[in-house]
Parts: sequence; structure tokens; C-alpha cells
Amino acid sequence: MICFECGNKISDDFRSNGTFGVFLCETHQNIMDVVLKKLGGHSDIGRFYFALKKLGLDPFIGWWNGERHVPIAIGRYRLNLEFYDTNLPHDHSLALKRQQIESYDHQRQFICLHIPLALLEDHLTHTALLIHNIHEGLRAY
Repeated sequence: MICFECGNKISDDFRSNGTFGVFLCETHQNIMDVVLKKLGGHSDIGRFYFALKKLGLDPFIGWWNGERHVPIAIGRYRLNLEFYDTNLPHDHSLALKRQQIESYDHQRQFICLHIPLALLEDHLTHTALLIHNIHEGLRAY
């Protein structure tokens, strides 16, 4: 097996379980685990990150934008992808709080897309293709 990130052969004593849809060496597996723990621990975000990489995009995971960590960012086109759990209650005060947190991004002309985690669980490939199409549209713009 070969690590998807670095291309090195994975040692026989480390068994990559392919949690994120790709095989990773021990170093990259540990890095993904640490970053995802900062972002809330959802392995679906990691699977989505690698789905975008498979489509040829160059996303950043756990990107620090100067104020906070953004789950997935596509830097050159100023596209931030945020994820939320649909099982949690969403109300007016939560929306205002989210807007206040993201005002830093809006002031710097970043586009923030909010994606429910349930969409990643059920329609990972289709969602990745939609983000790829948005990326291509921004590239032409």
C-alpha cells in the first residue's frame, strides 16, 4: 500500500484502515486525527477532504485564517467550507453568532459555504462534485 499524501510505501507493521477513503501512512493518519479532533472529530470531513483531492482540487484542512480554524478552505479562490450538524438546534441567536464569527471572512471577500454533515454522510461524491463545479466557476470568474 502507498500513502495517498506522500506517496511513500506504508510499512507492514502499520495497518492503515482507510477511514478517509484512502490509505495513509502513520504520520499522515496521526496528522488527520489531530486536525479533525480540533474541528469536532467528524471523520466525514476527512473523507470529504480526500474526495476533493481525488477530483484534483488542492484544499487545506484546518486552515487558520487569522481568527479561527476553517474546516476546509480552497485558498486561491477564497472559498471556505463550513460544516454543521443538523441534529443540533439552530435558531436566530445561533445564526447571529455564526455571522459574527464569520464576519472576519466576509470582510476579506471569502465565500463561506455551509454544508450539513448529513449531506456528507449520504451524498459525499455528489457534494464533492458540486464543490468542484463551484471551484471551476470561480476559476473562470
